[in-house]
Amino acid sequence: MKKLLSESPYARWGVLILLGLTLSVNYYFYDAFSSLKALLTQEFDFTNTQYGLFVSFYAVPNTFLLMAVLGGMILDRLGIRRTGFMFVFFMAFGAVLTAYGASDYYRAGGPGYQMMSSILPQYSAELKMMLAGRFFYGLGAETSIVVVSKILVKWFKGKDLALAFGLKVGFGRLGSFLALRISPTLAQDGSHLTTAIWFAAVLVCMGFLVFLIYMLMDLKYDREIERSAPRVKPDKFV
Repeated sequence: MKKLLSESPYARWGVLILLGLTLSVNYYFYDAFSSLKALLTQEFDFTNTQYGLFVSFYAVPNTFLLMAVLGGMILDRLGIRRTGFMFVFFMAFGAVLTAYGASDYYRAGGPGYQMMSSILPQYSAELKMMLAGRFFYGLGAETSIVVVSKILVKWFKGKDLALAFGLKVGFGRLGSFLALRISPTLAQDGSHLTTAIWFAAVLVCMGFLVFLIYMLMDLKYDREIERSAPRVKPDKFV
């Protein structure tokens, strides 16, 4: 009898690698700005308060809007694939929007610049666009982590589950480590600051593509379960 996809150790650990990559770029983008504080405040004239606002805006949808809770409820209702697609997309969209707000094209009067300049004029147009990006990124990132946890429970059983969760944490910390090492190198004392930010955003977009590959595996998994279901005899209660 042919093995189910879920019974293949190669498939399970392949899923973990795909999810680990998605999680790593999530943490990479979050931590990339920590080592760029001095360059950001210099290039965009951010005060310490404004920089703190930018970094902390990630948490707004997950605290004040309770998306960390609502995201879990959405996951239970819509399932892994639809919820994962939606929130990983939000994460990628927010990353691109943040990078766009820091780009030379936007600062030269690109789409949205005039609108952002007219709203809350005490803040720069760059900061406001980057805050919008940070909001969407935070909206997607936290629920994406919840989605990854549920996926691991679906694919791993018994003693492998604890190992999978441990590796999940390791992948996240790897993303943080790489962000703190690579971002300052790419920025080169500010001369390529936007390069460092765009690099982080592109990584998140690649993470979204990797999650799409996982979705194909998950779809095959569910179809195999449906086909194998008739072979399981129902329990008798009489």
